[in-house]
Amino acid sequence: MSFSGDIKEELCHIEAGKNCAGAELYACIASIGSINLNKNGVSLRLNFENMLCAKRMFSHIKEYFG
Repeated sequence: MSFSGDIKEELCHIEAGKNCAGAELYACIASIGSINLNKNGVSLRLNFENMLCAKRMFSHIKEYFG
């Protein structure tokens, strides 16, 4: 695995508080995501290279939006 992949996995194992989780989610959306608004509602697309990071962001989304 690459150095950046190792770092991402290491960061994903750190417990995040609620404020930190929101900041992580926002940073992820800002850097690798897109939000589309249309007449049917809102859609969010995130493209991950690391499954552990994807699972972490999914849990943050569930925590914030149910």
